[in-house]
Amino acid sequence: MLWLVMEVGKVVCWFKYNLHQFDGITIRPLVVKISGPRQPFSAGARVQLKCSSQGSRPPAVITWKKAGSNFKNPQEEVVTGGNATVSMFFFTPTPEDHGHYVTCRAENPLIPGSDIEDKWKMEVHSGAREPKKVHLNRKQNFTP
Repeated sequence: MLWLVMEVGKVVCWFKYNLHQFDGITIRPLVVKISGPRQPFSAGARVQLKCSSQGSRPPAVITWKKAGSNFKNPQEEVVTGGNATVSMFFFTPTPEDHGHYVTCRAENPLIPGSDIEDKWKMEVHSGAREPKKVHLNRKQNFTP
């Protein structure tokens, strides 16, 4: 959002980014960290992860990836302020996600190449297990 403020004889410009005043100083993100349950996920059960980024001015833009690709239509809540960004991310893992990585990427869009990442390797347990099949091969002799 760009605001122009007129004063007598001059124009003063204020740049506003992510609803916080931006003073023109740019700093790359210094820290990015995923937090949440560090335990195996259950396939089909909704999971909430949190990614925090500090240091970036203006606040970093956070993106989430699974197996190297951006999540399509991610359900997330983002809070920014000062030099911090927090993204709460919700998704439902599938058995196919087992062994893949979920990645949180923080980037200052005003500084090319400023992105940093944290990633977790997913361990996904399938809730439904196929029953084990038992084969019995028995011969019985009956005498009538």
